[in-house]
Amino acid sequence: MYRNLKSLRAFFRQQLESYYSEREAENILYVILEDIFGISRHDLLMAPDAIRIPEISEFDAILQRLIQHEPIQYITGIAPFRNYKFRVDPSVLIPRPETEELVQWILEMENFKELNIMDIGTGSGCIAWSLYFESEDWRILGTDISEAAIELARKNGPSTEHADTRIKFQVHDILTGESHLPPYPYDVIVSNPPYIPKSEESTMELRVTLKEPHSALFTPDDDALLFYRHIASLGSSILRPGGRLYFEIHESRGPEIQFLLESLGYHEVEIRRDLQGKDRMIRAVNS
Repeated sequence: MYRNLKSLRAFFRQQLESYYSEREAENILYVILEDIFGISRHDLLMAPDAIRIPEISEFDAILQRLIQHEPIQYITGIAPFRNYKFRVDPSVLIPRPETEELVQWILEMENFKELNIMDIGTGSGCIAWSLYFESEDWRILGTDISEAAIELARKNGPSTEHADTRIKFQVHDILTGESHLPPYPYDVIVSNPPYIPKSEESTMELRVTLKEPHSALFTPDDDALLFYRHIASLGSSILRPGGRLYFEIHESRGPEIQFLLESLGYHEVEIRRDLQGKDRMIRAVNS
C-alpha cells in the first residue's frame, strides 16, 4: 500500500512518461481514483489521512490498458461533458470540450420556449441529453447509424419508470436516408459529424486512431464535406422556414462549408471560434 498520494503520483508519472505528459498522467490518476475507486480529489485534499490509498496491484490492469493506448474514458466507462457524466464505450466517440462549446452556443441562441431538435450522429447522446436537461419544452430526437451507439445513448438519461416522450433515439443512416424520421418540422438540427480527412490519421494520437470508432471520426479525402452536404440537404426539407442548423467543423473547412450552406439556400451563416481561437462551429438559417 502506498503511504501517501505523493508517491502514487510519482509512480504514475513514471509508468506513463512515454505516453502522457506529467499533467495528463496526474489527471488520469485522479480520474481513476474517483471513477473506479470512488475517491474524489476533494476528499483527498480535505482528509488525506483518512483515505485508503489503493495498493499498486490494484492499478496493474489499468496501467496495462493505458499503455496499450486505451483511453481512460473507455477504461472507466465514463466521460464528463458539461456538468454531467456520460457512459461511453468503443462504439461511440469520446465527447470533446469543443462540442461542449457547440452546445453552449445553441443554448445562447435558442431561447424559444418550444423547439423540435434533431441531433444527427448522436453517439453517446451527450449533445441530445445536455439540451434535454436545459428545457422542459424541447422535444429532441437523436439519430445515429450505429445500433450500439443508440442503445448506449438511451441509457445515458436519468432512470425513470416510464420512457420520456420528450426525447427519443433511433437508428438512421444520413447518407442513405434509410428508416423513417418523425414528420414534424424541426426548429434546430445539430450535428458533430465525421470531419477529419483520412489523410490526417497518421498525425493523430494512437489512443484515438486505434480505439475510437473511425466511422465517427473520418471522412473521405476526396469528399471532405460528405456529411455536411447530406445533413444540410435534409435540413432544407425538414427544417421549418427560419429553422437553424448547427455544425461542429474541422478548423480548416469553415469557408467551404459556408459556401456549401449558402449554395443550398441557407442564410445568416456564421462561423464561430472555440476557446483555442480555431474555427470549430458554424450556424445557418434555413430559408
